[in-house]
Amino acid sequence: MVPSERSCATDVGYYSGKGCIVDEAKQREIDERLKRERNIWLATTRRSGAPHLVPIWYAWDGEKAYFVTPRNTQKILNIKSMSQVAMSLEDGSNVVIMEGEATEVDDGEEQARVAVLFKEKYDWDDWEAEDWVTMGVRPSKFLTWST
Repeated sequence: MVPSERSCATDVGYYSGKGCIVDEAKQREIDERLKRERNIWLATTRRSGAPHLVPIWYAWDGEKAYFVTPRNTQKILNIKSMSQVAMSLEDGSNVVIMEGEATEVDDGEEQARVAVLFKEKYDWDDWEAEDWVTMGVRPSKFLTWST
């Protein structure tokens, strides 16, 4: 399939070295990797403008990447002041980076779906251990390339 160009201003853009493209096979590959990979790097920005980068567990439902963390972490403090984040899978030879806005999940049904995703992926359901917050990131842009 030859990728077709379309406006990335209104749709999630899949970027390669050739600009914004839509390629169904590439979209499926990204989706499968996001469901399968164990860790992702989360980049946030401190109030001072300094970057903060941490590896985290996450779950992907095909539309959002979710992560769960104690409410008092640096990443949550950063997101409160600047909600734009970047997330990157670990493989630097087959790059997938997503950019988007992190928002707190406060809907009970969505929270329940996220709990199931984390239980299935990590066999983890220790939601009561700390003052946890669930965050969702809906991608506004993907950047991908391979070396």
